[in-house]
Amino acid sequence: MAEALAREVGAETLLLDPLDGMTETEIKAGQDYLYGMRENLQNLKKALN
Repeated sequence: MAEALAREVGAETLLLDPLDGMTETEIKAGQDYLYGMRENLQNLKKALN
């Protein structure tokens, strides 16, 4: 529903990861809790600008 609304108004959707569980693939790629928090921060900064 969020993506449909975003298309209608010409907006972009961004993900805020709840970080409740990381997959083995993500961990092997070096994506830990802090990595996820930094990604969330970047998306919040982008949304608020």
